[in-house]
Amino acid sequence: MGSTLSMISKYTYDEFIKLGANKDTFDAVRQIPEVSFALDKGGMIAGGICRSILLGKTTADVVKDFSDIDIFFENSLHLKDYMSSELIMRTGYRNSRSGICDEFLAQWFTAKRPSEIKIQIIKKLFNSPEHTLLNFDFTNVRIAVTKDLVYIDDKWFQVEQEKLLDVKICHSPLLGNRIRKYLNDRDLVDLTEESREIVTTWVIKAVSDSWDDNPFIMSSESKNEFKKLFSNFSARSGLKRHITDTRVFSSSDLIFLINKFVKNVVINYDTWETKSMDVVIEEIKDRKNGKEAAKSPSATSTDPGNIIAW
Repeated sequence: MGSTLSMISKYTYDEFIKLGANKDTFDAVRQIPEVSFALDKGGMIAGGICRSILLGKTTADVVKDFSDIDIFFENSLHLKDYMSSELIMRTGYRNSRSGICDEFLAQWFTAKRPSEIKIQIIKKLFNSPEHTLLNFDFTNVRIAVTKDLVYIDDKWFQVEQEKLLDVKICHSPLLGNRIRKYLNDRDLVDLTEESREIVTTWVIKAVSDSWDDNPFIMSSESKNEFKKLFSNFSARSGLKRHITDTRVFSSSDLIFLINKFVKNVVINYDTWETKSMDVVIEEIKDRKNGKEAAKSPSATSTDPGNIIAW
């Protein structure tokens, strides 16, 4: 697939349903009091929950996927009015670990049964629904719902039909884990070709722990907190899990990870003598020798839990 410029199109609710969205799930999400109130206050819901709706998933599917609802605002006054309202104050919301959002559990009905779903209120303000979506990491989640309209990336239909994950931005240490989730748990089978260069850039950023371009980090304080809590652990976790996954890392990507992941291997069970083995070098050798690398992290012969060095 060649490189294309992202374009966002607008649809009415009726048009959204005709495109394949599950009306019952769409209605159930919008009827959650905290969501309905956000839409009335000028907010929007966007991301994975909207993808699930457009894919036709039921409320039971949403619960099974452990989905959450992300709410965004364009206007600081609207956000302030929303957060200071009695309805939201009663939720007992708390600041997320990353400092990027406030979050709480909301009640909703799935198959006529009460259930809970996490709602996250993103603190970063964006100029418009289009601007919001263009800051999302995957084309696959570039869908937003306002009070009256639905916004969808034009490329969404193609990549979803081909069951491909289209990576657009690499500004978060969480990207590796998000790629793993969408390839393993969200019915997608591979990356688009134009995602490869972005993944390579992410590997370099992960190795150097460079995330200052993350648009969701708004202050030096939140930036330091974000890096302290997430950068090293999340980036390393995402890197480790993809070492043997040829869908994600090419052999040229792996070169940046040499000497980053080492584990001890027993070479003499009588004396329990061990030696250090560079997991990445072994994987490069396997690929060079024509051995089939694991297509799924769950099938990998490399146990990330035993890797002892960064």
